[in-house]
Amino acid sequence: MLMVLLGCDGKSPAPAVSPPLRPALPTPADRHLAQAQKLLTKAAYREAADLFRQALATRPNSIPAHTGLAQATLKLGLFKEAVTACSTGLARDSTALSLHNTLAAAYAGEGRYALAIQTLVRALRQRPDFALGHANLGGMYFKLGQYQQAEPHLRQARQLNPRSPVTRRRLGELLLKTDRPDSALAEFSAALTSYPSSATLYYLAGLALEASGRRPDALKAYLRARESRSRLCRSPIPHRRP
Repeated sequence: MLMVLLGCDGKSPAPAVSPPLRPALPTPADRHLAQAQKLLTKAAYREAADLFRQALATRPNSIPAHTGLAQATLKLGLFKEAVTACSTGLARDSTALSLHNTLAAAYAGEGRYALAIQTLVRALRQRPDFALGHANLGGMYFKLGQYQQAEPHLRQARQLNPRSPVTRRRLGELLLKTDRPDSALAEFSAALTSYPSSATLYYLAGLALEASGRRPDALKAYLRARESRSRLCRSPIPHRRP
């Protein structure tokens, strides 16, 4: 009776319910970053770079912004700025593999291949399973004519990511260059399963077939390459702002 008089019914009081939290509104830096990343995927590199710079002005520790700016300036051929963006980002996060990869590409664009190789080697020490790092390091060694150094990295990249047509093509080119046309053809054929309309892959397959003594099949591959290139030339080109 006393509890009733006091306004209690003997049950535990219901816990207080906090009002629902409102989602934080995006900041100008958030908007710049999101728009810049969309522009980057559309190959609007100059506009994307401008927005990444604006995002970094208020958020200097943003690794996505440093990475995006590095990739956009790399595509624009602004190698010095790409190197700076990568170096600044890596000073904040030395484990950012995409920055290591872009930095290596920027060094290569400047012709500083030794630094590019060192950058990829450092990245692979951190992450030995970095497939793209192996592929690019192998590709760099191949470009320099250092085939013995290139092959283990390209094979490791293929093992880590067997569906990568870029890796299969690079390994195929190395095998073709080192007089193993049958093995090269297997790599080009695997790459063609991902890019069945690639004129370049058909042409390389033709070279491998010709080196194997299969001239009629090589001619067919060359014909497919020409047809693919003709279809590409007839395709409408999307309009881009200058």
